[in-house]
Parts: sequence; C-alpha cells; structure tokens
Amino acid sequence: MPFYFVRVGAFYHCLYIVGEGEIDSYRNIWVDGTGTDVSAQAVETSFGLSALDTNAACALYVGNSTQDVSAILSGFYATYSDTLEGWAVVYLRLPSIVVQRVPRVEVKVRGKQIKDYTDSQTVKYTDNAGNILIHWLEEVEGRTVDTTSAQALADACGETVGSGIRRAAGFSLTRPVAATATREILRAHAASWVVDTGAAVKFVPDRPADSVMDIGEDMILGDVQITTSSLRNRPDDVIANWVDNDTGITQQARASDVISNQPSNVQFVGIHDAAQAKREATERLNHLTLERDTVQFEVTMKGIRLEPGDVFRLTHSPTGIADKPYRCTNVDIRFGKARITGRGYQPNVYSDSVQTDPLIPDTDLTITPSAPSTPEARLIDTRTVSTVEIGTPFISWTTGDDRVPWTYEIQQSGAQFSGMAFDNNWLEVGQKVTRGDNTAFAETSSFESIYLRFRVRAVGPTGQKSAWVESNDVGTT
Repeated sequence: MPFYFVRVGAFYHCLYIVGEGEIDSYRNIWVDGTGTDVSAQAVETSFGLSALDTNAACALYVGNSTQDVSAILSGFYATYSDTLEGWAVVYLRLPSIVVQRVPRVEVKVRGKQIKDYTDSQTVKYTDNAGNILIHWLEEVEGRTVDTTSAQALADACGETVGSGIRRAAGFSLTRPVAATATREILRAHAASWVVDTGAAVKFVPDRPADSVMDIGEDMILGDVQITTSSLRNRPDDVIANWVDNDTGITQQARASDVISNQPSNVQFVGIHDAAQAKREATERLNHLTLERDTVQFEVTMKGIRLEPGDVFRLTHSPTGIADKPYRCTNVDIRFGKARITGRGYQPNVYSDSVQTDPLIPDTDLTITPSAPSTPEARLIDTRTVSTVEIGTPFISWTTGDDRVPWTYEIQQSGAQFSGMAFDNNWLEVGQKVTRGDNTAFAETSSFESIYLRFRVRAVGPTGQKSAWVESNDVGTT
C-alpha cells in the first residue's frame, strides 16, 4: 500500500516508501490490472508511463547514497530538491481518468548492508549466511559476539564452491516472526552452533574439525549410554525445498538420484540456488547415514570446557569405545558435573557427494558378552535363632572377558525341598549390578530341608545377553 495517495485536480499523486537502504531493482508497476515492465529502466532516474497516458509520470529512487533529484519531481515542483539519500521511494502521478484502484508496485529487494566478517568487518552487501546470523545477534538481539569465531563462521560459509559460496542466503521478513524462531532459521542456514559463553556469543561451524580433548574412564562418572539409529527408521533421502528468486516458486533438490521410500523434507527459505540446495540435502543425508551413534554420560569438572560443536575423542572399554571421535551436541551442567551428549563424528559427511561408508568404523554393539564364571553363593552375617540359621545371601563371580559387560543380572530361585530335583523355578524379578562382580540379597532364613540357588548372566550395552550360569546351593540340600 502507498504511504501517500491523494487526488489533486485531475491527477492522483502516489508515494510509496519501499524501504530504508538500497534495493536491487524495480520490476513492474500495476495500474488497474495492467502491468508496465520497468525492470529495464535506470532506477535512479525518472521516466514517463506514456502507455497509460502522456501526462502520467513515475520517479524511481533505488535508495543508494548517490541518487539524484528526480527530473519528474523537480519539473512538477520547482522548489523540489530532495535526493532522498538512502531511501527507496516510488512517486507516481496518474490522471484520475485512468485510475480505478490503488496502484501496485513490485520490487526486487536487495537487502541491507551489514558487516562482512570475511573482509575485516567492512559494511557492504553480502549474502554470506554466517554474516547474516552474526548481524542478527549483534544488531537485533544486541549481543556481543566473539569476533574470532565469527570470522571463522563467515569464512566457512564463504568458501568458494563453483561459481558461488558454500552457504549463501537471502531473507525478506514480510510478517512478524518470533526472534528465537528467526535465530534458529538463520542458524540452520549458516550450519553453526551458537554458544553463549556469558561474556559473548561464540560460533562453532558444523564443518570438519580436530578433537579438542580426550575423555577416558577416569573422567566418566557412572555409565555411558550409547544408542544407534535403526536402518529401518532412517530416511533414505533428503529433499531440500528452496525458493527460485526469478519465479518465486518453491523448488526441490534431492540428495540422491535413486527412488526413495521415506525421504526427509527440509525447508530452506533463504536458499535461492539449486546447486547449494543439493549440497545441503547431500550433507544432511550423509549425517543421517554415517553418524548413527549417540552417547550420553556425565564427567567431572574437567569435562566442562567442552562446548556444543566441539569434537572430542572417547574411550570406554565397557561399551567397546576406543578413542572414537564424537561431536558434542549439548552440555548440561548441574551440581558441579557436566552431562555430555554427543553424536558420532565422521569427517566425510561434509563431502558434496553422497557417502555410504564411514571413514571411522562404527562401535560394534552386537557382541554377546561372555558368561561369568564360578558364581559362588554363601550366607554372610549369619546368626542362629533356635535351630534356624539366618543370614544374608552373598553371590560373587568372575567377569567373563576383558570388556567388562555393562550389567549383570542375578536371579534367585524359589524355595527348593531338600532331596528333590531342582524345579527350575526362578523369581521373575532379579537384581542388576552395573560393572560389578558381587551382590547381596535380602536377609533370609535357612530352614531345615530347604535350599536356594542363584544364577548370573552378563548383559551387553545394547541388550545382548550371555547364557545363565548357576551358583552352588545355599541351605540344606
């Protein structure tokens, strides 16, 4: 809608304020449904709309710092001398006889000049997705950014690929959007973690990186939880939806050229190039295909220097992880401990072609742990009340292999009568011991002619179980 629309005598005067800053170009001016192509016009100067009426006129201001006074406006208004420096403005003078509705103007937005961190923070036009994210955090959210990591992000996005850069973006906010949602959209286009260090915002690009630290069993508190995604549930293709600037139509780019059964659809409203959209789809498919492991564990204070996006190497013999790289995706600090979440890191996911084989072997989670040996059951802390011996059943065993299995399950039998064959009656609910080699059951009585038996088996990190191994009998047999 025009900023100013008024009839004076036989003419309508329309003033459109397109925006602050330079635009790319004007496209069409529509009057009563008839479009006049103005894309070939010199946008800093004025021209007439003779197709509508010889008395019709239009002045276009592109919004740059060197635009001149419009000849149209200075001709109509002798005292007019404003260049409207830095403002994109359209002025229309139309005979009222040809205007039945408010005219409409189409423009191609060029954008806003912002700091270019690939060029010493020079203020200029840039489509670098990293620069756009940094600008949003600095100028809209008012945050202080870490300039070293900001430059690293802009350089990563500005890497030359073919005739363009790796991650270009262009956005036009046509309606209010929550700031957090906008930040997430910009972050996804820049492919970066945004880490709030308190003093400043730091950026960690999702690109190949070296490990920043090693984490071993001496630092880990408790267990390591490891999961791997199922091939059955994993998307077999990624479709990136992007917008063609020339037509305004949403297009699709697929990572793979084969027919897929369950593709993943991703929206990239700021991508306007088919080749870039295909690269983004390919990289996401590589992540889904090759980085299947996810780990969670708690570490001592030493691990708190990890930040989201950092690569670390993990060693944990119970789960069979030996010096394997992971990328930290979250750090949750509570009560002096840090709970780390990481996903498997494969450097070849960043290839611009579809990858099917990991460079670093997946952790083998299918190994069935060896059964424990020589489980021994006995009563401890015994006492005698009348003729009944009361004590605590205690069971110990030898671990089955060098990889101490994740868990041992222990079950107790039902009461067995002396002199009768064991009836294989086991209680459904047994005890579980993590990384141990002994346990005790609740205190019990050893009645005359009654005995108990126990059995133990090893359980691997993904539920693979060894055979049960039975103990000796406790009680009167």
